[in-house]
Amino acid sequence: MRYLRKTLQYLLILENGKRLLTLFLISVPAGIAASFAFPTESVYEWIKNYSVGNTNFWQNWTLGGSRFAVWMGLLAMFMLLIFSISVMASIVSRSLRVGVFKVERLIYEFNESFFPAFFTVLLYILAYIVTKTIITLFLVLWQTLKFKALSLGLSVFTFALLLCGASLLLSYTVMFLPTMSFNGLKARDALIASVRKCGGKARKILPAIALPIAVVIVIGSLIAIFEIPLLSQIIDSVLYSLLFAYLLSLSMISYYEIEQLKREDYPREYFFRKK
Repeated sequence: MRYLRKTLQYLLILENGKRLLTLFLISVPAGIAASFAFPTESVYEWIKNYSVGNTNFWQNWTLGGSRFAVWMGLLAMFMLLIFSISVMASIVSRSLRVGVFKVERLIYEFNESFFPAFFTVLLYILAYIVTKTIITLFLVLWQTLKFKALSLGLSVFTFALLLCGASLLLSYTVMFLPTMSFNGLKARDALIASVRKCGGKARKILPAIALPIAVVIVIGSLIAIFEIPLLSQIIDSVLYSLLFAYLLSLSMISYYEIEQLKREDYPREYFFRKK
């Protein structure tokens, strides 16, 4: 839990939550787009209306949601997330490097980390599509079974298992963005370096990735029980915005922890309180 604790400390304790609020606001546009691309309400609706024999691939891929809304949301999220990640990466890296957490001109922040953000978002969007496709193939397979309870149980178990597997793979690439940003490596070299350096730490990083993702899915699905679409959309937007801010911070902090670099972002008041 070290990486989870360090990231939450960075966002919530140091500077009394100012960092989380700032990064959250920057992530909001991407969070809104993500609420259309990955509506957690669909998870609840899919479970509620589950029936065996539904072997329609695309209906299972979208969990019964609108295919047009999902793909348009995914495209919008891709573009907006590049902007949000670029700006946040510049802000967080500067705070860790020189101890100054503030937003300069947005265009400047965007330009500074554009290419690392672009390749990072592209990698994870492609990984999401591949993972979602594999999950969907299993859902279609299990729905050929005649017993509804068994089919649903296997579907939920497979979904959770593959989600954990994807989170583990993500743990190996957590240093992908900061390695490009700090070391100036090309995308391929940065990916290889991240996998190599995170190899021995991946299982320790895993909870810091899997738990927040699971929390977002569970909370969003529980809110959907009220069956108020607007409320679900708002909650999803907030949750995804927080998740993006958290994951970006996690990647930067993991880089400093694994490379054993000295961080300059601790305010003097923090050390005073520690004493």
